[in-house]
Amino acid sequence: MAEQYHSGRRTWVKLYVGEFLRGTIAELLTLEQQALFLKLLALAGDGREPGVVSPGKESGKYIGYTTARLAALINCPEEIIKETLPVLAKQNRITVDEAGVIRIVNWGKYQSDYLRQRDGRYSRKEKDVEREEKREENTAAPESAVPLHLDSTFLETTWAKPSSD
Repeated sequence: MAEQYHSGRRTWVKLYVGEFLRGTIAELLTLEQQALFLKLLALAGDGREPGVVSPGKESGKYIGYTTARLAALINCPEEIIKETLPVLAKQNRITVDEAGVIRIVNWGKYQSDYLRQRDGRYSRKEKDVEREEKREENTAAPESAVPLHLDSTFLETTWAKPSSD
């Protein structure tokens, strides 16, 4: 199941290049099928719910694209979509439910680094603010501190140059 976060649309998705270049995707899928899978990853990252390829919800449930609409959306022949979706499902890369909603299997696992880094950026910013606040607290004089006033006699005797007797 897709992770439950709603951070808006992404501008990128994580891609394991070794798997696409030398792994089972390269070995088991034609170039057209690989391209379709990449387009599905992009749609899953661009949608309202991460990992889900759907135009939206109706009566609270996701609805799927028709084959014709999906083909037009990603500029792909319908025949390739009809041929490739069952192959991707059999390889456990996607699921397609009865409404035609496509879900990327293990989306959360493969895209989780984005969440970790995103959350880490916020955490670092918060930590930086906390450090700065502590630094300001440590350098500021406590309210209970009594100001020290040095008279000129103290300064003359303490910092006077040693006599050359």
